[in-house]
Amino acid sequence: MARNRWSRWAKPVLWYLHLTANGGCSVAYAEPAHDDEDEDAPEGASLDDVMKLGNVAICAASFEEFVHRFWMEKTLWFSLYEKTKAPLTPEQQAYLDAVKKVLPNL
Repeated sequence: MARNRWSRWAKPVLWYLHLTANGGCSVAYAEPAHDDEDEDAPEGASLDDVMKLGNVAICAASFEEFVHRFWMEKTLWFSLYEKTKAPLTPEQQAYLDAVKKVLPNL
């Protein structure tokens, strides 16, 4: 049993690797559904005891796609917000430009 604090800024995320019988895979994303007023995470012996999942969705069609996007977004975040001073690679800049077209308020 573990007891954790919910963060108002960074809520927990659960990632699932969905394997199919024919050898395919995808990655799903889920947020634990909880009462925002309760800052303490509930206690229990298993994940099923302490939370129910909400907002479950497929976020990548393959594990490779997921890893590439996860790596790309983390390196961009550190370059842009942690001020690592590392210049963006052409691939990172192209990714960032594509995201800004979809999310102009980013």
